Amino acid sequence: ALRQRLAQPPLLIFLTAQDDPSARAALLALGAAGVIAKPFAPAAMAQDVANLVGLAAAGRASRRLDAVAAEFRASLPAVTADLRRNWQRLAKGWDASAGEALLAQAHKLAGAAGLFCYGRIGATSDVLEGMMRRHVRNQTLPAGTDYDALNAVVNEAMAACEAASQADAEYPEGTRSMVPDAGPGQKPTDPGTAFKPR
Repeated sequence: ALRQRLAQPPLLIFLTAQDDPSARAALLALGAAGVIAKPFAPAAMAQDVANLVGLAAAGRASRRLDAVAAEFRASLPAVTADLRRNWQRLAKGWDASAGEALLAQAHKLAGAAGLFCYGRIGATSDVLEGMMRRHVRNQTLPAGTDYDALNAVVNEAMAACEAASQADAEYPEGTRSMVPDAGPGQKPTDPGTAFKPR
């Protein structure tokens, strides 16, 4: 009755200890998308659910993910401006609040970029996070070649964000979240390739 009242009824998957054909048939007759019998392998559960849900639900999830990815891309110009502002504050001398802000931004970027397949942003932000974590802990800014390396990583993170925010138009709606980062005329990069400062 509930399924009839909803515009888009939920997909139901039953988990049961009764793995006999008649119990399975009864649950499927009730409108279940599928049945998973106990015992099951927890590691395989996600794949089992994905297989049972099918392409209709995958399409809805992909559209939701693309919308969140679009929000992430739209935020990149502001993120770049914040990175620049905090780095400029730090370049004048150690500033704890700017250092912590830069560390937090690098952490957020590294996580979100990985989710949305922006390998260049993710790898660079991961390196930046590691470097900033050490400097925030020590409450110091590096000197000499260490400073040059940090400066290169910050600039690469900003360039990666700028390139990703400008590459939007290349991908038809619903496809960007599946493509590793690439700018105009570039081949997608391997998300596992880490940026290494000189």
